[in-house]
Amino acid sequence: MRKRGCNPSLVSYNAIVHGLCTEGGCMRTYQLFKEVPMQAYVVTLNTVIKGLCQMGKVEDALKVLGDMTSGKFCSPDAVTFTIIITGGLSIGRIDDGLDLLHNTMLERGFSPGIVTYNTVLRELFELQKANEAMKVIRSMVDDGVIADSITNTIITGGLFESGQIDEAKKFWENIIWPSNLHDNYVYAVIVKRVLPCRPLE
Repeated sequence: MRKRGCNPSLVSYNAIVHGLCTEGGCMRTYQLFKEVPMQAYVVTLNTVIKGLCQMGKVEDALKVLGDMTSGKFCSPDAVTFTIIITGGLSIGRIDDGLDLLHNTMLERGFSPGIVTYNTVLRELFELQKANEAMKVIRSMVDDGVIADSITNTIITGGLFESGQIDEAKKFWENIIWPSNLHDNYVYAVIVKRVLPCRPLE
């Protein structure tokens, strides 16, 4: 492009990076970063980190995060941490993922929001780690983060999937119903999980 007198835009760089990451060449994209405007780095680096995590290369993703926090590249944002936390949890690195959530993010001046918490809860319940998920919920409440209908759907479905039927019912009666944060998705979980358990009269 430069040989033809055309300077590549951020959109062009991101398209190339996305393509390289899809083909498994995430680390090769570092060569591109020297040419990208500093303020644009985080979008591109998040693409690289997501690609690495999807390939199970969480260690490499953490190295990229280290470069970002050390000042070699731009600073990470909340999306960066959410991607890496999800990547770590997806391969069973629960302690590392929760350490990023509870410690590293705060040290870097980020407070986990509801999107990050929802992502973490979904991953933990899928790993059948209901006890860890409930600890995260308590931490979320302590941090003053307000649950939304997605949170309630994840928790209710996760508790049912984990076999904690009574806990799921208590969560519905004590938390969800009084909050008025119940939509069709929450009702769908209740109908799917509760009604089959009831004997026909």
